[in-house]
Amino acid sequence: MNSKLSSAPFMMAVAERGVDDALAAEFEATLRQAVDEFAARFEGPAPAFLFVEEEQWRWLLPIHPAMAHYKIVRRGAVGSRSVLLVANESGAAELAAQEKSPA
Repeated sequence: MNSKLSSAPFMMAVAERGVDDALAAEFEATLRQAVDEFAARFEGPAPAFLFVEEEQWRWLLPIHPAMAHYKIVRRGAVGSRSVLLVANESGAAELAAQEKSPA
């Protein structure tokens, strides 16, 4: 097993499926880069929101731990799936201001 792989569950899945360590490490690095690039844009100054399945959210957090600080503003179901509406700091502030202002 390649010790460069950072996540224990990922490493276990790689070992169980007989995936080549180098290929798995390349995949993980590419995934991590894509998530980091998305997070850099999402964490910008403009209000931003995203919908994500709760199950997917759980595997994104270990890849980019700063996502744990994003504000979950709504939780609901779409069919049988649990979905989260997540906001960046500016988006959460905008929603809070709208909720406080009279309609």
